[in-house]
Amino acid sequence: MKLQALAADEGCNQLTNTLLGFDIDPRTVALANENIALAGLTDCLTVKVTAIDRLSLPDDILPGLLVVNPPYGERLGEVDELIPVYQQLGRLLKQSCMGWQASVFTGNKDLGWQTGLRSWRQHRLYNGAIECQVQRYRVDEKSIAVDLTDRGKKVLSVDDLSDNATMLANRLIKNRRRLKPWLKKQSNACYRVYDADLPEYAMAIDCYVAVEKLALESDDASGAYPIKNSGASPYKNVPTPLPKRATLAQPELHIHLQEYAPPATVDAGLARKRVKDAIAAVSAVFECPLEQIYLKRRERQRGNSQYQKTDASDQALVVLEHGHAFKINLQRYLDSGLFLDHRPVRLLIAKEVAGKRFLNLFSYTGSASVYAAKAGASQSLSIDMSNNYLNWTRHNFELNAIDCEQHELLRADCSEWLKTSDMNFDCILLDPPSFSNSKRMDHTLDISRDHIDLISLAMRRLTEEGSLYFSNNKRGFKLAPELTRQFAVEDLTRATLDPDFERGRPAHQCWRLRHR
Repeated sequence: MKLQALAADEGCNQLTNTLLGFDIDPRTVALANENIALAGLTDCLTVKVTAIDRLSLPDDILPGLLVVNPPYGERLGEVDELIPVYQQLGRLLKQSCMGWQASVFTGNKDLGWQTGLRSWRQHRLYNGAIECQVQRYRVDEKSIAVDLTDRGKKVLSVDDLSDNATMLANRLIKNRRRLKPWLKKQSNACYRVYDADLPEYAMAIDCYVAVEKLALESDDASGAYPIKNSGASPYKNVPTPLPKRATLAQPELHIHLQEYAPPATVDAGLARKRVKDAIAAVSAVFECPLEQIYLKRRERQRGNSQYQKTDASDQALVVLEHGHAFKINLQRYLDSGLFLDHRPVRLLIAKEVAGKRFLNLFSYTGSASVYAAKAGASQSLSIDMSNNYLNWTRHNFELNAIDCEQHELLRADCSEWLKTSDMNFDCILLDPPSFSNSKRMDHTLDISRDHIDLISLAMRRLTEEGSLYFSNNKRGFKLAPELTRQFAVEDLTRATLDPDFERGRPAHQCWRLRHR
């Protein structure tokens, strides 16, 4: 023990710099101070309980080295919650540590980007099985990248763009110029401006103009409305009210950027850089604040995974389409709640349903039902397996002052309901997913395999003079020839493409079927 004390004294005497340590957890700090005391280093090393956003360094402290091992999360939701921590770290470095060096040990390389600093060297290390990285910084003016410390209000300029990002920006400008005459005829239009036009940037970019914001859905838990369950469904109906509405002083542009998952042959680091380039290009071209740009990754979906929640906010917006109001959520789900490519199909339905009965199968958030109700349909029925999307439909109905007694919602498996129903309709929309193995069904749905049976069942519910609109977005899908022999079939694919979706071979396909 005497030798240990002598070594500690000698170490402290030789030390000319201050050693400071901080952590937010009091138990961790207490344990650290116990270890420091055991090592006899209490005179030269201090550890305190302090959150990073409240950390201030002494004014007279000399430039030194800041070493940080911030949390880096394992799940998407944890990562999102940690972004402010890394932004606060960047703020501390830029405000209090100019001229210093810093080392950040993290298991999530992308979080390091959130500091707003460029690391000059990186080292790969492992925390057990987790691949980590030590990011080393020289904190000076040259190391400051895009300033994310005020990310919510930040709008990037063309000067911030790399050469590759400039290439994408030029394409966005070209596309917006092409759409300008069409957009002039719209009011607060939501539209697609880009869809993998450049092979280096495989993503879809959609623009949404919000006119209202809705309160966080978890903030308002009162109220209910009717949704019928078919048969003996074991799944509970959990209705939620429309959140409180707040009209925006002026319309706000929000941009939904959906990255198509890159093939395994594309380097992961390069793929991440392209995404960052895309965000920068979008912000610069549309003068859009970074907080109003939402990034998702679209991968090949199985079952109902395309409709699953992500660990993100329930902040929803209200947008307008041809005078109809729709709730969208660009954060919590892969899809926004409004399929923009179906806009012309909704208009076709609206033109023929006045005084008629409308059936919406696989109704999603009920946008076609809103069009039908506002166009004067005598009644409508919207069927979907998801309580969540039926609730969403009800919100859309409330936004458009639609009577839910006249325009009903039903929770059911559309395939099974068609086999047992004896109801008839004058107009039917059949827009099934390409594939589903939802746990709510006792069978799988493969639209290539099952569309003959599904269409045949739906045609039994169609009146003699009625129309059935069948739509899907499965690339390479071919309508079975026997359906064209049995029914009068009209291919409306090209007729139901607005200018923002007129590109090469579209995924969207649509047919109108009538009885012969």
